[in-house]
Amino acid sequence: MSLVNINVVVPWQIRKPAAVRYLPEVYVDEFFKDGTLRLPSFRAFRQHKEEQRLDTNEGMTYLEAPPGDGTATLVVAPLHPRLIAWVLSTSTIESATLRDTFQVDSGFRITNVMQFAVYIARHLPGCTHGIQGICDYRELPSLMVHHRDTFDMPHFGETAEEHHWRMERLRAPHQYSALLVKHLQYASQSEYRIVWFCMGSNPDNHITIHCPEARDYCQKLEPRASPTSPVNSDSTS
Repeated sequence: MSLVNINVVVPWQIRKPAAVRYLPEVYVDEFFKDGTLRLPSFRAFRQHKEEQRLDTNEGMTYLEAPPGDGTATLVVAPLHPRLIAWVLSTSTIESATLRDTFQVDSGFRITNVMQFAVYIARHLPGCTHGIQGICDYRELPSLMVHHRDTFDMPHFGETAEEHHWRMERLRAPHQYSALLVKHLQYASQSEYRIVWFCMGSNPDNHITIHCPEARDYCQKLEPRASPTSPVNSDSTS
């Protein structure tokens, strides 16, 4: 585990967790061979065929604020349409049980998530920024933000563009936090998520990159030890 040093009133340290990416061994071997890594988008998350990884509310935000008449209202604010979000889901838990839950036989440990993520960013077209962190788990998986400012229909004399950007200013500060919120039923996964944001459009749900530099911050998980046959102390030769 690595630590972040911060000089405030007194020296302070933040412990950064190692993260484990669970994968079939064939993909793990490809990664350590030449840095091949396949990243899904948030759209792919909503369509995942495996029940343990399916969450149709991924990346959604609900802003609650008083409109002009004083009653509450909800606005669904997803990720900005001009941004592509590529995701790597890892876990802070390293265990054979979780590996079996994902129905895979291998994986790799990321020892320095920030350095790993920075090198990956250099190989993603149009990457502008990113975020990493441990996911929050809630019964209502979408992020609910209680906003003090009002939002409602366009104001008198306000153009459509002005109204759009007024709504954008309300939504934008919260969109990234929403990407780290999951339903409580997935809490056993203890997900540590890395997200890269790229400008542009991509019709695919996945992207495959080659980033050999990222291997320097990863370790292949040790294969599970096979059970040994018990020794019969009563046996004779």
